[in-house]
Amino acid sequence: MKRKLVLLLLCLVMCVSVLTLQIGQGIVSEAASSIYEDKQHLAQLEEKLKNLKNNQSILKDEINSAQGQLQTLLSQKIQLEQQITYLNDEISLTQTLVDEYNEVISSSEEKTLQLERELQRELDDFGTVVEYLYKNGDASALELLISAESFGDYLVMVDFTTHILEYNDKMISGINSTIDEMAVTKEQYVDAQTKLEAYGASLEISRMEQLNKTAELDTLIESSSSGLQYTQQEIDGYSKLEDEIRKEIEELQKQIEEKLAYSDSEFSWPFSSNTKYRISSRFGIRTDGPFTDYEHHNGLDLVASRGTPIHAVAGGVVTYSGMRGAFGNVVFIAHANGLTTIYAHCDSLLVSAGATVLQDQVIAKVGTTGMSSGYHLHFAVTKDGGYVDPEDYLPKSYLD
Repeated sequence: MKRKLVLLLLCLVMCVSVLTLQIGQGIVSEAASSIYEDKQHLAQLEEKLKNLKNNQSILKDEINSAQGQLQTLLSQKIQLEQQITYLNDEISLTQTLVDEYNEVISSSEEKTLQLERELQRELDDFGTVVEYLYKNGDASALELLISAESFGDYLVMVDFTTHILEYNDKMISGINSTIDEMAVTKEQYVDAQTKLEAYGASLEISRMEQLNKTAELDTLIESSSSGLQYTQQEIDGYSKLEDEIRKEIEELQKQIEEKLAYSDSEFSWPFSSNTKYRISSRFGIRTDGPFTDYEHHNGLDLVASRGTPIHAVAGGVVTYSGMRGAFGNVVFIAHANGLTTIYAHCDSLLVSAGATVLQDQVIAKVGTTGMSSGYHLHFAVTKDGGYVDPEDYLPKSYLD
């Protein structure tokens, strides 16, 4: 009874010790990442750096395109402003012509009024002469001759009377003709002025359209300039982030190199630090279990739940990955110094032959394939082709 109590106490002490070690290992794992995790992080950073470069390249292309568009917009604006200047000059000239036509038409109207007044005077004078001749009758040549002092005076009187009548008639005809011509000319001037005013109105419409286009271009130019500024700020931000990532990559590469130098001297544990496991059989002669007929056990059996991730204990090259007899699904990894590690009875294999793996990289999952009594990892080590005790290479803290 006492012996059983002592054994029970020893088991409790061992369990507490193992638990304490496991907790301690868990804390260390959280504080320091594995080489495999560092490599994964490095790959993520390099991918992120690649994406940053691609984004910067895209943004630079966008800037070049935007600058080209901006130059096109500025060129279009300059052309529009020149067209507006030409339109303003043409509108001003057209208005000047309209004003001059107004003056000409006004002068023509005033001259027509003068002619009409002159015509009226001529008509009045002609009417007076006609009225006089009508009232007094047409003087006979004999009367003119008798009343004349001489024959020469007679001729003068006859010629003067005829001249007056002809002059009045010509004056009236001339004035009427001039008035008619002035009316035609005025009509032409008014028509030309109307056309000029219509042309000026069309020029004003064109000018307003060009001003609207210029305003639209100003909006586009402002938007394009703001976009260029924002894009350049993005590039500057990417450049700053790129510098930070490069610095982080350099630090991580240095960290990996330091860890690789350290990891060459010892193996890590094949499970993560927080994995629950139990050692069911060690290297050497078996004394219990379902396979005692084999007597010598060439590895270390670690009982764990199905699907538990199995990690490579050191970096190396996968020489075999597949089904092999009693081993079931098994992975062989060759390391430096003639060492090879074996991971047997796996449920699933995550690496292929020829692949290079890193320390702590997940290579398989716990199973019970092959000649196995339950879910566990059969871990073995060979040196120069012969099996050796795995415990000579594994961390001692996990083996107690």
